[in-house]
Amino acid sequence: MNMIDAECTEDGGQVKLSFAGNYITLNEKKASALKDKGYIGKTVTLGIRPEDLHDEEDYLAQHAQSVISAEIRVYGIALVRRHSFTLISETLPGQQE
Repeated sequence: MNMIDAECTEDGGQVKLSFAGNYITLNEKKASALKDKGYIGKTVTLGIRPEDLHDEEDYLAQHAQSVISAEIRVYGIALVRRHSFTLISETLPGQQE
């Protein structure tokens, strides 16, 4: 899981998590949980599972409030739900070339 520090804010009645120039809008259930526990205006840890990253056009259109821009570096070869990622570095940390 990828862990990211995010600022929890409320804008126009919507709760958002902002990080690295991006933001995601939370659904009502998650927004209520953060509001009820007093997290608005605080930094929280956002966890993103690799299986929750999508690049399918239909999926992106349905979840436009949660689309972010990111640079992804993969050290090794990974296959996730029939998606392959480009090997950026053939030398893993701690290995010799």
